Amino acid sequence: MDRLTRQETIMLILRDQWIRNQDELQKALESKGFDVTQATLSRDLRQIHVMKILDPVRGARYVLPEDKDMREAITRLPDHLDGVLTIEFSGQFGVIRTLPGFANGIAFTLDYQQIPELMGTIAGDDTILLIMKEGVSKNLMAGILSSRFPGISQKMMF
Repeated sequence: MDRLTRQETIMLILRDQWIRNQDELQKALESKGFDVTQATLSRDLRQIHVMKILDPVRGARYVLPEDKDMREAITRLPDHLDGVLTIEFSGQFGVIRTLPGFANGIAFTLDYQQIPELMGTIAGDDTILLIMKEGVSKNLMAGILSSRFPGISQKMMF
């Protein structure tokens, strides 16, 4: 079956089921006749802009950009950074370690804030690289993050 059909099926599955990880999604796809590798599945999730959000009661799940849970999560973004374990700085960079699967959502949260001192973020599965603008100190960035995300300073390592 072709890529578009597979991606449409992924979107249907995510609309109908609470999918917590790629293994669950891969099994759901297999039940619908799709045999996909983890690499293909990761690429599909990126191409259709799937994100992982945290429900405080039921745990993490994949959502589509138009999902109402995603819209609700976006309205809460300025108040928290769920899943952050530690933040460290070195020179013009910061590294945020997260729970597995949370880095993309947290990087989105940071980018959504449009922090002028932050050039951007690069996210993996459980690690985010913060790229600070020239001349921005780790103390300044730590202060900015602490002011925008109450409680985050407890996770900073100096």
